[in-house]
Amino acid sequence: MAYSERGSIMIVSIWILMILSLLAIGLAFRSSIELKLAAFHMNTSKAFYAARGAVVVALGEKEREYIEGKSLQIDALSEGWSRNEEVLKSIDIGECKAAVKYDYIEDPSEEPVVFYGMQDEYARININEAPFGTLKGLIHAFLDDEDDAAGIAGNIIDWRDEDNTPTEDGEGRIVGLEDYANLEKGYGPKNQRFRSAEELLLVEGVTDDLFSEIKDYITIFGDGKININTANRVCLDSLFGEAYASLGDKIVSWRNGVDGEPGTPDDRWFTKGPLTVIESEHGMVAVKNVDDEQWLDPFAGVTSLEWARVKALKDGIRSGSNIYRVKAEASVRGITKKVEAVIEFEDLAGDMVSGEEVSNKRREYSYLQWREE
Repeated sequence: MAYSERGSIMIVSIWILMILSLLAIGLAFRSSIELKLAAFHMNTSKAFYAARGAVVVALGEKEREYIEGKSLQIDALSEGWSRNEEVLKSIDIGECKAAVKYDYIEDPSEEPVVFYGMQDEYARININEAPFGTLKGLIHAFLDDEDDAAGIAGNIIDWRDEDNTPTEDGEGRIVGLEDYANLEKGYGPKNQRFRSAEELLLVEGVTDDLFSEIKDYITIFGDGKININTANRVCLDSLFGEAYASLGDKIVSWRNGVDGEPGTPDDRWFTKGPLTVIESEHGMVAVKNVDDEQWLDPFAGVTSLEWARVKALKDGIRSGSNIYRVKAEASVRGITKKVEAVIEFEDLAGDMVSGEEVSNKRREYSYLQWREE
C-alpha cells in the first residue's frame, strides 16, 4: 500500500476517533445533566415530604397536650405547641433537616422574635368578621391618614357584605365608596366573603405596600373572636379601639410576666370562666378570668375603666383556640422546601365554660389551607 494511502487512512481514522470522542463527551455531559436533574428532583421531593413530616410533628405537640388533658381550654404563647425550640427547631427526617417556625411580631417597630412552633390563627383579625372599628384600627396602625384608614375599612366591609350600600362609621358618616362607577380598579365590590387573605388586594385603596404590612395580622378563618392570650399589641389595640391606646400594651406586659419576654415559663394567662389550678413543669401559672368584675392587679396599670372595656368586648374575645398556622421548612443538599398549612382541630378547644370537663382524647383535625414553595 502506498504511503499516501496509509496517510489518508490514518487521517480518516483520527477524524473518526475525534468525532467519536466528541460524541462520547456530549453523551457524558448530557448524562451528567440528566443525573443532576434527577438528583435535584429527588432531593426536592425529599425536602418536600420532610417539610410535610415536620407539620405532623408540630401537630403532634398539640395532640399530646389534648391526650394528656393539659389543654385546659387555654392556648398561650408559652405552651409547647407555640414555642418549643427543643422539639421543633431541628427535626431529623431521613437525610433532611426540618424546622417549624414563625416570626412573632409583638410590636411592628421592633424586630420579630423567632418562635419554633405553630401560630394561633385566633391571634389574627378576621377580615370576614371584624367590625368597622377593628378594621380601621388595624389599617390606621400602618397608614398615617385616619380618614384614608376609615375609607379602606369601609371598602373592606362593602366588599364582603351582600349589598352595595356604602358603609357608615357608626356616627352617620359614610366611609365606604359612594359611587362604585368611578372606581380606580374598574369594578365594584364582590358582595361576598373573602376566600383568601390575598383577595384583599382587590379592594379599593389596598395597595401592595399596605397588604404586605398587614398580611401577618389578618385571617379569613375562625369565628372572628381574638385570643387574648396570643394576640399581639397591634391586634389588641385594634380590638379595644383608639380611646384605649395603651390597653393592648398593658395586657401584653402583664401576659409576658416578670421577665418581660413572650413565650417563656413565667408568662401569665387569661381564661374565660373559673379555673382552679394551672401548674406547668416550671411551677404555678398566674391566671386572670376575663369574667372577673375587677382587675385587682395594680402593678400592670390596667384601670377600672380599661378593664370594663375588656369585659364589654368579652363576646369578641376567647382564651383558647382550635385553628393553627404551621410554617415548616426542610433542607437537603442545598435544596429547601417550605410548606404553610392552616389546620383546624375539632372544636373542643374553645373557651372554658364553668363546670365543663376537659376530656382526655385525641382530636380529629382537617386542613383549611395548604401552600408550598
